[in-house]
Formats: sequence, C-alpha cells, structure tokens
Amino acid sequence: MTFTMKGQTEKMSINHTFRTLGLALVAALALSVAAVAGASADEFKTSGSFPVTISGSGGTATFETSGGETVTCEKSSSTGSIESSSKSKVTVTYSSTGECQGKGSLIGNGGCGKTITTKELSAEPGDVSLTKEGLRFSPSSGSVFATVKCPKLTFEVEGHLVCEDEAGPSTTGHVFCKGTAGKQEFTAIEEVGPTNAKFTGQELSALSFIKEAQITTETLTYGASVSQT
Repeated sequence: MTFTMKGQTEKMSINHTFRTLGLALVAALALSVAAVAGASADEFKTSGSFPVTISGSGGTATFETSGGETVTCEKSSSTGSIESSSKSKVTVTYSSTGECQGKGSLIGNGGCGKTITTKELSAEPGDVSLTKEGLRFSPSSGSVFATVKCPKLTFEVEGHLVCEDEAGPSTTGHVFCKGTAGKQEFTAIEEVGPTNAKFTGQELSALSFIKEAQITTETLTYGASVSQT
C-alpha cells in the first residue's frame, strides 16, 4: 500500500515560499535603511575652499500679499558668502531708479523707498522636490526679514523664504523665487539623510498675519566653482 502526502508537501512548499519572500523583504529593507543611513545631507561643494564669495543681480522683484497689496522694485542685488558645506549668508537689496512702487488700499499707492534692504539672511541648502534643489532664507538673528516704508504704512516682513536653486558645478548659479497671491511656490525644504528632516517654519508674512510671497530671479556669481548636491 502506498501513502501519499500531497497536502503536507504542498503546505511545506507554501511555507518555504513565504520564508523565502520574507527573507527577501528583510534583505531589501536592510539595504534601503543602509542606503538612507549612508546618504549625506544636501550640501554645498566647491573646487576651492570656504568661505566662497557670492554676488548676485536680478530683474524685477515683487512682494505680494494674500490681500493683493504689492510692492515692486525694478531690480535686485545681493552680496554674501558660502561659509561652509551647510550654510551661507547673504544680504539682498531691492531698488528702483525712482522708488519701489506700492499698490493697495492698506499700504497706499506710491513710493515705498528707493531701496529695500533685507537683514543679513542665512541661506541653507536642501531639496524642495525629488528633482529640485533649494535654499531656505531666514534672518540670521531675530525674525525680521526686511522693513518696508510705504505711503500709508510701514511694515515688517517676517518669516522664511524657500526658493529653487541651481548651482553648478560652475562659478555661476541661479535662484528662482516664485509665488502668487501671497503663497510661495515652495513652503518647505527637506534634507536628505538619516533624519530626513523637513523644515516647515513660518512663511513670509507682513504685519505678522498677512501671508506674503516674493517673486524674483537672481543670477549668482561665485568666487570659485560651486555645486549643490
């Protein structure tokens, strides 16, 4: 008489398959964890040594609130330096041949000063999307980004600004700050690394409660070849 163990054999085969799949998943998970742990934070690299000087120039720059108030300057310029692989500092001046022009019932229509200069800003690198690098600009000290004096109102712009960044490797780069109706295109920036840190602090605002966006593009010139990876 012959006995068959078909059911038991099938069960053993299924168990073996599950064990194999389980081991494969564990291995894949281990590899992904190792890859993340080995990834370095988004950083500046240079062919020279830090600090690396920065100078920038751009065209029309506009501050626009969620309520439709605008301040527009004809051009911008910036100076600063990349201090290390993870930090740079910059001061930006917005200006017009006559005056920067304000428009709106709250701030008034007319001149808002020949120049508007930011406080010294800390600019830290990160990722704004899966394919784009960025910079987070925030006051090096305190909370005030810039002070603007318009016909009917003097107000402080506070918070941080996240912009797309294109950096080499080259001695030139570009910064793109985009937004509309007081909403910045990018409001968060993320570092790549074990902590996967994501910064989502206070966005730009005027009078502490009116959301504000800055729209401008600058071409940067570096004192040495720079890249951001």
